[in-house]
Amino acid sequence: MTQYDENMDFEQAAEEIQKLYDSFGLTCNVSPPAGKTMNIGTHKDDWPHVEFTLTYEKGGQKFSMPYSMGVGLFKLPARTPFWMNEDQQNMLYNIQQNPRGQWKNKKLWAETIAEVARQTKQGPKPAEVLAAYCADGLEAQESAFEDWAGNFGYDADSRKAEKIYNQCREQYFNVIRLIGQENVERMAELSRML
Repeated sequence: MTQYDENMDFEQAAEEIQKLYDSFGLTCNVSPPAGKTMNIGTHKDDWPHVEFTLTYEKGGQKFSMPYSMGVGLFKLPARTPFWMNEDQQNMLYNIQQNPRGQWKNKKLWAETIAEVARQTKQGPKPAEVLAAYCADGLEAQESAFEDWAGNFGYDADSRKAEKIYNQCREQYFNVIRLIGQENVERMAELSRML
């Protein structure tokens, strides 16, 4: 396994991930954003987020994976745009006035930010998502379920957590088929520096 400089900063790690990703010859299709709430793991209060599906392809092989981004990761427009419905405009105005606020209607909050993401073409970076999946999958592959659950903030008695653990392991093998085990390990190592 390649050893990267442990003093590498965020930007350097992101650059290395992008270079390595570019060398794989993958294509990636990112779905339109969808505003959702989730109540699993460490997010027990209906976590508002924007969900995407990324489909990677190389040489006829392809696989898809979901990816979620918290609503605070998106750049908001300076003014309330005309392309939103009235409820979304009101929500966006409130968010702009109090960016650190916690809103009761979390579904509307997530849907509003998803609409911002859609209209302003914001979303995940396929290279960094793949690197994160490599790290999560490698962790699941190398850990017993109980240890993995503890590391990721899940209840070791949760069937949902066990399902997620098994999905991480499955995605790990999908990624290996696409880019090889050595590259998975390299991407995982770099992902931990982000």
